[in-house]
Amino acid sequence: MYTSYGRGKGESDFQRDKQFYVNNCGMMKKLPFRVYSNRPNGRNDYQVIYVTDGCIEIETKNGWKKVIKGDLVFFEPKTPQHYYAVPNVNTTYCWMHFTGYDAERIVKKLNLKTGVYQVGKFDDFVTRCIEIINTMKKRDEILEYKISSLAIANLVDVYEKLIPRKRKKFEDVVLLMENDKPNGTKIDEYAKMCNFSRVHFSRLFKEEYGMSPTNYRLKLLVDKSKPLLIDSGLKISEVAVMCGFDDQFYYSRVFKRFTGMSPENYKKMHS
Repeated sequence: MYTSYGRGKGESDFQRDKQFYVNNCGMMKKLPFRVYSNRPNGRNDYQVIYVTDGCIEIETKNGWKKVIKGDLVFFEPKTPQHYYAVPNVNTTYCWMHFTGYDAERIVKKLNLKTGVYQVGKFDDFVTRCIEIINTMKKRDEILEYKISSLAIANLVDVYEKLIPRKRKKFEDVVLLMENDKPNGTKIDEYAKMCNFSRVHFSRLFKEEYGMSPTNYRLKLLVDKSKPLLIDSGLKISEVAVMCGFDDQFYYSRVFKRFTGMSPENYKKMHS
């Protein structure tokens, strides 16, 4: 068994009147017995735990959940914390506690919320934690800037690790959009599918696809209608209905917005 605490085992649960401050950082390795944390009222700071081996059991709103190798746990301040390290399975994890008046802005920007995230192999996180621990032990006020920069780099890397998963979630949303209606599923529901707020979902979606979710859905439905206009022999009103438009005139306006021509002219051009 190996344990290491950057600032020692003393109380470190504080809100600091600083821009960004790492209250403590540590690592626990190959635990032979159950290490249990029971904080009904949570902590006053943020906490990140990354599991490099073994397993942690954590209590969530839906019951107890196994957090395994490659998983990361994030706790916001004042969030109840009930978890323990499963013994004798080489359970190893590292953790950071951080606070400061800029911490909330950074966390919000990175869209990190209380929960368990699958980030996979994350050697840089561990390496930085070890460096933070060693730097903390030097107790040099100037080196606090280095500690903060290492911690922020870890948080940014967490965000970047989650981007591919964000894209996969967007792919699921796009599949739903293709079979939706122009005014079908609410944007709030799409955001919920991705575990984002509406505002954050809309911003990230636009960054990914170049337009708002509403406009992208309309474009998908217009694209879906194009081969039907050319090959199906259906009337324009029938194509509109098949693609989710209850109003043919609205369909025609939307079609012209994205193609620069009416459905009638598009059909003539390709007939």
